[in-house]
Amino acid sequence: MAAKVASAAMQYGVTRYFNMQNPKDQATRNEDTQGAISVANTMWLCANSGASYLDPAIYRHWPFVQKRLEGGIDFRVVLLDPLSNEKGFRNQLNVDGEQFDSKINVPNLVKLHNAYPSLEIRFSRHGMHATVFVTDSCLFFDPYHVGLVKDRIENRSFCLKIAAKDPPDGIGLYRLFKEHFNSLWRTSVSFQEWMDEAREKFPYELPELKHRQYRT
Repeated sequence: MAAKVASAAMQYGVTRYFNMQNPKDQATRNEDTQGAISVANTMWLCANSGASYLDPAIYRHWPFVQKRLEGGIDFRVVLLDPLSNEKGFRNQLNVDGEQFDSKINVPNLVKLHNAYPSLEIRFSRHGMHATVFVTDSCLFFDPYHVGLVKDRIENRSFCLKIAAKDPPDGIGLYRLFKEHFNSLWRTSVSFQEWMDEAREKFPYELPELKHRQYRT
């Protein structure tokens, strides 16, 4: 059975399977992700909060991302709108009905936007079904769900590391999940548009966002 699963997955580009309930696999996934960031020429991310990649307080991928941004590479990010119905539903399950999930650090995102011109952040109101982190050489896919364990959504399930590959039938998973990101990017709103709508709704004052000419 293991051989059949591996053979089927490898044809579509899967190179690693990480059991995220296992601490050793968690550490290995993080090391692999950081290694991919270190050699990336371009990066893309869609995620609920992006905190693992963008928040220095998380102590995970940010130092590696920062070095690439300081080198001027493009990093396009789509986050789930913290004011959206989809985020509200997750909050209701995950933080006992509180209005805002503390994981998304908007002031920090503003600071990063203002500091790094090659970082472009957008917000999507729906369709965020997985964390998908992509470089020009590989992709990491972490699915989302709403299964509760001890009154909280259990985020630890599995992660796939995927390389670009043309399978004998259908399309490779790298292309498929990169297209998932592309769909969210096309239907998302810019950081400035989101800020203009969010200022009156947020429970604290948001800092000013530097004006930027967005690319298509």
